[in-house]
Amino acid sequence: MTASEEAIRQRAYALWDQAGRPNDRSDEFWFAAEGEFQRKDALAASLKGAEGFYFAPSPAAIGGPKARKIESVALIDNGEQGSLLKLTGGDPLAQSAGSTEGYSIRVPDAFEREASEHTVRVRVLARSAEAAPTRMAIAYSTNEVGNSGWQWREVGVNWRICELVWKVPKMRNGNGDYIGLLPDKPGAPGVEIHSVNATVI
Repeated sequence: MTASEEAIRQRAYALWDQAGRPNDRSDEFWFAAEGEFQRKDALAASLKGAEGFYFAPSPAAIGGPKARKIESVALIDNGEQGSLLKLTGGDPLAQSAGSTEGYSIRVPDAFEREASEHTVRVRVLARSAEAAPTRMAIAYSTNEVGNSGWQWREVGVNWRICELVWKVPKMRNGNGDYIGLLPDKPGAPGVEIHSVNATVI
């Protein structure tokens, strides 16, 4: 069994378990799980193929961003597909300014310069980490001349792209732009992040 097949098997088992473990429906849950992975892969390809900045969680990336007001930050092995970032327990009072008090991703300096006085689109491929819907917030911070504030988006149990669009003020000195991600409050289902893309539109 390949890593991808093992991931599908685990997801099919979770779907079967959530449905009350019915008899004689194993194919139904396998195909449902397989469909979820195919949809995720198609959405991920659309983000990776877009221009701009692309972020995929990795062991190297986990140590960099500072998630100061998040209960738990973890990497989940995604088989052949790399890693997923799992965030749980966000602080509703977390600041979206500076490098943000959520899980912060520094964009490259070239992207920061290009974004100045233009509109940015941030797209996040995400799903709930549990069998129930949840939500997460996205922010774009210039760390200098303002930020978008946390923009809350609904996150379902299936993979989907959550989007933020914001007009960036004119850069002065260039202190580094950040994308912030914040899960819902403690006790709410966490969120799994597959990848993040930012483009100037």
